[in-house]
Amino acid sequence: MFYYLQFYVAKSVIFILELIIKIFVKNDVFFDSRNFEWTTILQQNYDAIKQEYINVYNKNRLIDATEFSKEQIKSVAPNQWSVYPLRVYGNIIEKNCLECPVTTKCLEQIPTCTTAWFSMMKPETFVKPHRGTYKGYLRCLMGIIVPEDITQSGLTINNQVYHWKTNECVIFDDTFIHSAYNYSDTTRIVLYIDFIRPMPSFLVFISKILTNIFGNSLYVKNMKLN
Repeated sequence: MFYYLQFYVAKSVIFILELIIKIFVKNDVFFDSRNFEWTTILQQNYDAIKQEYINVYNKNRLIDATEFSKEQIKSVAPNQWSVYPLRVYGNIIEKNCLECPVTTKCLEQIPTCTTAWFSMMKPETFVKPHRGTYKGYLRCLMGIIVPEDITQSGLTINNQVYHWKTNECVIFDDTFIHSAYNYSDTTRIVLYIDFIRPMPSFLVFISKILTNIFGNSLYVKNMKLN
């Protein structure tokens, strides 16, 4: 009962905060990655980041997304989407970061990075339309390994389509309804990063507090346990 009370209180607070955020930021869907200097650092280290993903994949370190977070079952079938978490709402997964030192060092260059993981989508996978947690975050996805025919794999958000490209970062507001797909016969790998969006300092401060609350919630504790 207490858990559900917390959930509805949190939803109400987020709703009010998002109304305030909309006053101060443009309600854009996509953002120019060149305006975020750290995307260049990611791209310069692409080969090493890719190799670190291959290493953890070969060690069978990935976890099914629906096991990592039970909420994901609403969006995708089991055994279709797997992740290798490095950060979860501010919680650093130290054991995993040690396996990926270059990727971890790149993430440290993102001052407000909250969540990061490798994301593997299997062939013939569709992630149903869904909405992100909070408008105070933006999402960056960097193509690590993508199908040769890029039109077979992509992201649809607010009726706009983006096709994954190797060593390219796409940044967007995931509070717009979005879905993802991989209709090819090969896996699609991206580096998934959430970070606090550029906003007036008082909203960034509040978002850091909110991230800490998320990070200590039962929801995230279960993710870490899984």
